[in-house]
Amino acid sequence: MPNLVNQAFKQQIPLEEVTEAVMHKMSTTKEPQRILAIAEQDEYGWTDIDLAKKEFILIIDGIQDPGNMGTILRTALAADIKNIILTKGTVDIYNTKVLRSSMGAIFSIKILMDKTPEEITNFCKANNFILTVSTMEGASIYQEKISEHIPLALVLGNEAFGPAEIFLREADKKLSIPMFNTVESLNVAIAAGIFLFEIRRQLGFL
Repeated sequence: MPNLVNQAFKQQIPLEEVTEAVMHKMSTTKEPQRILAIAEQDEYGWTDIDLAKKEFILIIDGIQDPGNMGTILRTALAADIKNIILTKGTVDIYNTKVLRSSMGAIFSIKILMDKTPEEITNFCKANNFILTVSTMEGASIYQEKISEHIPLALVLGNEAFGPAEIFLREADKKLSIPMFNTVESLNVAIAAGIFLFEIRRQLGFL
């Protein structure tokens, strides 16, 4: 903690010491980590996506659970996904549970928020992204040659209802995770990890 305080002083970040009681009052957790900060929220638009390196973007459509969202963001950063697009109605990425479960990943990814499925599909087609949707009716991720579908935009849909109809209708590819023992679906955060790292493996970056 002293090192963090010293760094704040060096960068001329204003500091205010408070009592333990005040810290507990301001924090949303029972055991706060002794430091809180006020920071400006980043806002990104279409022009912030680096089209010179258009290889892989992740589209999150209507996911509601903060824990799932935070885990997906953390997993995406670990898989070196730097561009994420969220549809309208997706859980707020600044929800405290999202922030905690993302373990800071949110601050290292360009995240475009509140986009409609129509806007996203138009962007993908205009920039030659292969719109790829995760759905139980899709082909096995393990049998696809992902290198033939780059640049790729992967859609992960709502926990209960899946991706929006327009994504299914406009999809260039549909992918699934094969499962045993009559299991129909996985938690969306688990599925995201499988998809992202299998794609990375196939691209030869692991």
